[in-house]
Amino acid sequence: MLTVTDVDQGRLLARERVEPGAVISLTYVHSTEGRPVRATLRVEADRTLRLIETAYPSVGPGLPPLGPDGTWSIEGGQIVNRAPAAPMSELRLRAVPRTQHRLLMPSGRELDLGALAPPGDAIRLAVE
Repeated sequence: MLTVTDVDQGRLLARERVEPGAVISLTYVHSTEGRPVRATLRVEADRTLRLIETAYPSVGPGLPPLGPDGTWSIEGGQIVNRAPAAPMSELRLRAVPRTQHRLLMPSGRELDLGALAPPGDAIRLAVE
């Protein structure tokens, strides 16, 4: 099960059954650049999450640096970075209205994370 939890409130925000290989997309507006970012994560067989792609308009603070040739490209005016990333047992973020965090679940259900939790609360994504 993929769970989305408001850690500060101890409240489950969403839950969805997932299989290995399922893809999750997180979009947001970069807090300092004010430009859109998309992070694509894959559910692994060991219940971890792996960042498989990040798309952003320019290199900036908090965004992955460009890796070796062949790990990134320019597509539709965005840098699409596919550099290998280590698996994560969970992903935590803090959503505030300005960043417009949206989570697209494998089922196609979209969650407005800023509307589901009080601004600045820690939100945790994990496969349990």
